Order: sequence, then structure tokens, then C-alpha cells
Amino acid sequence: PTGGGGAIIQIKQAVFTGTQTHTSGTWTDITDLSVTLTPHYTDSKLWITGSVVMCGYSDAGPKIRIDVNGTNNSTGSVGAAAGSRTPVHTGFSYYYIDNTTGTGDTYTTFAFPISWIHSPNSTSAQTVKLQQANIDTSSVTQYINRSQQDNNAVWGARAMSSLTVAKISGGS
Repeated sequence: PTGGGGAIIQIKQAVFTGTQTHTSGTWTDITDLSVTLTPHYTDSKLWITGSVVMCGYSDAGPKIRIDVNGTNNSTGSVGAAAGSRTPVHTGFSYYYIDNTTGTGDTYTTFAFPISWIHSPNSTSAQTVKLQQANIDTSSVTQYINRSQQDNNAVWGARAMSSLTVAKISGGS
């Protein structure tokens, strides 16, 4: 494009249709949700969008963050640090339902949206990936693209998660 920036010049998408579980508070890559693009100019931008479907289950803290070339919290894609709170892009602060019936929220899934404009200030390749963690001391398992019960029934669902990265031309 000529006459200024802002045009989308390339789009790549990663889709994860399988399932993944995670228990610990350690950040881990979400399977298949990684895209690499190389900016044309130092003032090019990357528009990062997507959605991750998760079941946090009761007494969990499911969190998602964007990682670009191994950098996460310092990229500006997370909330501000405040006390002991974990800076994340999206997720539940804490998810708890009184589970007195024995089933509680085991059939529930939530779609967590992803949206951020990254300014790499570089013409080097940028690898964007989504990561998850269960930031809670309960060690409850969280699930991606399925519920905790994962019932094999017509009312049971399996979802998909995606990551889309668009390369935006620079202003020069």
C-alpha cells in the first residue's frame, strides 16, 4: 500500500480444535495457537485477535496471556500490576460456585476474547502465541475446548479456539 499506513497486508490464523488440560499455576503454551509474521517496516503493527474456550471448574483461576517472542507481561498486553494480583490479558479472577449438588459448573464453558495491537518496532520475525495458567492454589484442572464433564451426548459440546494475527502496514 502507498499513501500512508493502516492497511492489512497479511493475515495468518491458527486454530485448535482438540482439547487440552492444565492444572498448575505455571504458564504453558496452548496447543497449536502460535503464529509467526515478519513486519515490513519498524512502524508496522500486528493486530492480534482470537478466542479461547475454557472450563475453569469451581475453585479455579483460569487465565490467558499473549506471548510475543518470549515476552508477555512487559508487552502491554496485560492488566496493570496491583499488589499480589496476576497481570493477565483475560480470564477469571477467581471462579467459584457452591458445588453442593456434586455437579456445579462441570458442564460450563466460557469464551475468553483476545484483542490487542502489538507495536514491535522491528522488522524481525514476531512469534505470537497464547498461554494459559491456573493461578490458584487449589490445583483444580482447567480445560480448553471442552467442559469438565465432557459428556458424550448431543447436548455436550466441543469447541474450537483460535488466534488470528494481521500485519498492518506502517505509516511511512
